[in-house]
Amino acid sequence: MREVEKKQFSFDKTVRYYQLGQITEKTKTVYFATHGYGMLAEFFSRKFLKLVDDQSVVILPEGMHRFYWQGTGGRVVASWMTKDDREVDIADNKRLLNSVLTDAGVNKNHSIVAIGFSQGVPTLCRWLVETPFKVEKLICWASDIPQDVLHNEGIDILNKCNTQLVVGDEDEFIAEERLKEFTTKLKSVGVDFDLVNYNGSHKIEPDLLLKLVK
Repeated sequence: MREVEKKQFSFDKTVRYYQLGQITEKTKTVYFATHGYGMLAEFFSRKFLKLVDDQSVVILPEGMHRFYWQGTGGRVVASWMTKDDREVDIADNKRLLNSVLTDAGVNKNHSIVAIGFSQGVPTLCRWLVETPFKVEKLICWASDIPQDVLHNEGIDILNKCNTQLVVGDEDEFIAEERLKEFTTKLKSVGVDFDLVNYNGSHKIEPDLLLKLVK
């Protein structure tokens, strides 16, 4: 029996993102938000409506892996990656996020606030430590910062970003022990961050988000 040979190549792919507000000469702040597992950027955008004004826009890329949430029909959702071909997906996601900002017309004159939720946090952090775009603030909501960005250069970038970890006290995916574990890890490697606890579950609270970014 012959061995099965795995081959890979790259090709152009059409992707989508969503935007709240228009970039004009008045625009100062760009909120760049990555959704969690099993979500779509269009519906995730509802959490960010309060951030939009004549000087601020919200840009929401969408994960390239879409699937049916249950069975073979019904609601369609997206994710950023799985364990299969993990490194390839990580590299593709970095290129995707850079391309979304470029397509939207974001430039060095804009202040970027990066907001990741759940599975979107690792995706955002891996992009952050390599992107040519300058991020002024990083909000990691309901997830840890991945170990593979906690090298010297990555830590230095995180520490220049005014990093916040935001976790609800009723988050069903982050027990108190797990939270203590990853905050201890971050402190041990020298990451400067603010921990924000709130009364709530595994979801973004728009009113709290508004307080964090304004």
